[in-house]
Amino acid sequence: MSFFDDPKNVEQYIGMSQGYDGALLVNALAAKLAEGSTVFVS
Repeated sequence: MSFFDDPKNVEQYIGMSQGYDGALLVNALAAKLAEGSTVFVS
């Protein structure tokens, strides 16, 4: 069973990730990509 198969775990994850948009990780990744590459952020 996957962690996200349990609705209680999904709610817990949503609560933990409130206010976190991942911008720091996207910027770190973008710095390592080859010139002309892109990062899709939804």
